[in-house]
Amino acid sequence: MRYWCRKIVLATNIAESSITIDDVVYVIDCGKAKETSYDALNKLACLLPSWVSKASAHQ
Repeated sequence: MRYWCRKIVLATNIAESSITIDDVVYVIDCGKAKETSYDALNKLACLLPSWVSKASAHQ
């Protein structure tokens, strides 16, 4: 007899191309990712939150 259970997986955007999870029924995506950007004023690289593309969200 198989018991019903919930599976919750939290992952970064690297998971969209590197892992496969069996028995996934629903996916909730916030639609945001942190991307590397260059701050010319401070002359350093930083991570800024941005919206993901529709193609990336679909994957």
